[in-house]
Amino acid sequence: MPADTTLHKLLDWAKTGILLHDPEKLLVQLRELPLDEVEVQQAAGQSHRVWFGINFNFAHNKRYFNSGDDGYLQALEVRLLYCLMDLLSGYFVLRGIPWKGEKAALHFLHQHDPDYLTLFQQTLRQNKLTEKFRLYSLLVEHTVAGFGGIWADDEGSVLMKGDAPVEAGIKWLRQLLAGSHPSK
Repeated sequence: MPADTTLHKLLDWAKTGILLHDPEKLLVQLRELPLDEVEVQQAAGQSHRVWFGINFNFAHNKRYFNSGDDGYLQALEVRLLYCLMDLLSGYFVLRGIPWKGEKAALHFLHQHDPDYLTLFQQTLRQNKLTEKFRLYSLLVEHTVAGFGGIWADDEGSVLMKGDAPVEAGIKWLRQLLAGSHPSK
């Protein structure tokens, strides 16, 4: 779920909640701020982490789907439950749109991207795994279009911890692929 969810919930509560004790009038001042004008800053790497997570899950889900194993296919059905929510919230993170909850997200999509909303709802409601996975694949493609796209089958990515530069990850990956033991 996007990092700004808690802040927006608090701001909404500050606007609508009942104040029992506010001796310094801080919440009164907060109520006077126009909610739409409060800017929520995302971490610089949040979009990359979301894109990475969507691709990681998609690659993993493709392996499950193509396995032909009943156990993996049942697990895939469970994975798709949270992967769909990841796609919905990821759509907003990748586009820099503040997350204000599911109802607001659906309303936004209805107004601004009804094709995405229709595809999301079709995927959510589909009971046949083959068709659900086909729709899910289209939804993944639409979610990450213009934001790095989908990994090719022979492609991967490095997700760095904290503020580590991407170059360090590429160096580590090259050392690993060359057969040497890279340091952490």
